[in-house]
Amino acid sequence: MSLNLLINTTPLLHPLTGIGNYILHLVEQFKLLAPENNYIYFYNGRVSRRLVTYETSFLLQQLHQFKEGAKSCLSTISLAERAARWGWNLLKTIRKHREGNVFNIQQSVDIYFEPNFILLDLPAKKRVVTVHDLSFYFHPEWFNDGVLEFRERFIGKVGYADRVITVSKIVKEEVCNILKIPEDGIVSIYNGLDHERFNEYPEDKLKDWANLRKLPQNFILYVGTVEPRKNLLRVVKAYSVLPHYIKREYKLVLVGFKGWKNREVMEAIASTENVLYIGYVSAQDLPYYYNLASLFVYMSLYEGFGLPPLEAMACGTPVLVSDIPVFREILSDAALYADPLDVEEIASKMALVIEQPDLRNKLVKKGKERAAFFDWEKTATEHLNLFYTLVER
Repeated sequence: MSLNLLINTTPLLHPLTGIGNYILHLVEQFKLLAPENNYIYFYNGRVSRRLVTYETSFLLQQLHQFKEGAKSCLSTISLAERAARWGWNLLKTIRKHREGNVFNIQQSVDIYFEPNFILLDLPAKKRVVTVHDLSFYFHPEWFNDGVLEFRERFIGKVGYADRVITVSKIVKEEVCNILKIPEDGIVSIYNGLDHERFNEYPEDKLKDWANLRKLPQNFILYVGTVEPRKNLLRVVKAYSVLPHYIKREYKLVLVGFKGWKNREVMEAIASTENVLYIGYVSAQDLPYYYNLASLFVYMSLYEGFGLPPLEAMACGTPVLVSDIPVFREILSDAALYADPLDVEEIASKMALVIEQPDLRNKLVKKGKERAAFFDWEKTATEHLNLFYTLVER
């Protein structure tokens, strides 16, 4: 059976974070597992048969600037003319890739897959939406203005889905209980893990990379957006109360977008000795940080799944996480847990991993075993099986 599958891929036009990675990995696996399907991508009101990512759009913008500069400043120089002509031809090639074959969306669509919470008014025989978490429902105070409108739009649309996908059993229970969606209308499918990128790298390669970026020899790592839900202020405070001999040897390195509602935590970062805020890093660089870290700390107050701890585990790094239900479900006994509201306990657990090699080795071993369970091919297969089942009904 082949499907006409319409996917909202708009988040791919931005730098990749959680949902963008979810979409990109699924689409890539869909095409490998079921190339016979007709994949239709929706981008902010346009549809295309070609997959576009932020990197593609960024290159297009750079080439456009090159073309305009060459035309206005250097058109009298024959070599520059040839360079401009080459750039313009490449620009047209990239634009063709970006826009693809635009066509009428009214053609028969078997499945409209919305991977980003809110169903759009797109025509299809069946509609499937992924709900990654309900943080915006339980804690709107963690978000900027507009979250209440987002919540109302989500609630108003989710009932039109033929199936709701959640990324954990915990979120499935929440959706069932809070939104009153029947349990048989919700399917729990775990996220996958990119094992080609997230694995243990050779020591010489890591050393060269770390020297190039002047990273400390030993450090505790956090990866994620700097925003209230991630509870980063307590992580920084916990680090600040560690024994001096640990802080001298182990710095705290923070990786991720600045996010929102972060004034207090950014001030704490700036005023706490040996805390380094790196900012957003590329998908290519991220595994190096995990590999080089002595400990990964993730004290979220709420998550729907929580991919960074698994990425760290796959890279052979011991993991300390908040003791919340979803981490108990996803990470099992492969992580060390701490009360995310207790700064002293977070600090004591950090010190425990650093000072006890046996515990560290146990966490590394169990972490690699747990991370191996999660795979994007498996995740994509479960999505496709759901789509086929819906169409057959």
